[in-house]
Amino acid sequence: MPPDSPNNRRLPSWLLYVGAGSLALIAVVIVGAFTYTSLAPDSDVLPYRWRAWLENLTGDGKVMQPQADQEKLPWVAPKPARPDDAPPADGSEATAALAPIEQAADAADKAIAAYRESHDDPKLASAAQTAIDAIRRIPVNVKDDAATQAAVVELRDEKAAARQHALEDARRVARATHEVSGARDDPESPYLVLRAAAHPQARDLAHLNDGDRVHVFLSTGTGWSRVEVLTGPATGQNGYAKEKLLKPLRNAADGK
Repeated sequence: MPPDSPNNRRLPSWLLYVGAGSLALIAVVIVGAFTYTSLAPDSDVLPYRWRAWLENLTGDGKVMQPQADQEKLPWVAPKPARPDDAPPADGSEATAALAPIEQAADAADKAIAAYRESHDDPKLASAAQTAIDAIRRIPVNVKDDAATQAAVVELRDEKAAARQHALEDARRVARATHEVSGARDDPESPYLVLRAAAHPQARDLAHLNDGDRVHVFLSTGTGWSRVEVLTGPATGQNGYAKEKLLKPLRNAADGK
């Protein structure tokens, strides 16, 4: 085929540059128009022909509305949610719920104190237990506040548990038959030594101070008694102690 054939002719390079430049210019115009429409503070000044051209270009008949055209609503600060553990605003319901619990707890304290001084009176022990059970049976009803309701119930149960523990301590102390007395003036040692056997050379188990109470199980007849320590640092330990430093408690029943 001859070189001058029409099929071998190429477009001039300047024509290609012109075409590419035209396409780039059209793209710039389109992007600029969209940008102006979305960012202009008062898009009402946008020429009608531009708007119509953009509507025809997008094909959906819609142009992005400016912020100024949108409905303006007054700003309202969001109401912060109250934490689950927040108490009521005035605390009146919580105070009302706690009042009978506090009264019942005070009554239980008095009943336990009376039993402690009775040296294991079964009637007073029963009265103290009844007072503690009354705490547990107190109903709690804090309306519309589940967190406060749970907190009051937990406090009620804690008060009942603390007094139950106090009653058990009182039951133990009520079994005391003797009290350590005169140990600090004893020339041998300023405390009563609790030993593993009824012998001065037996293993040293604990040191009892004046005022510590014990329950005497039996007397060996040799100046020693087998005891259980009921108060003081050595509470719960068993061993042998010198009888001369054990003072019988008034109204205590020996041999319990």
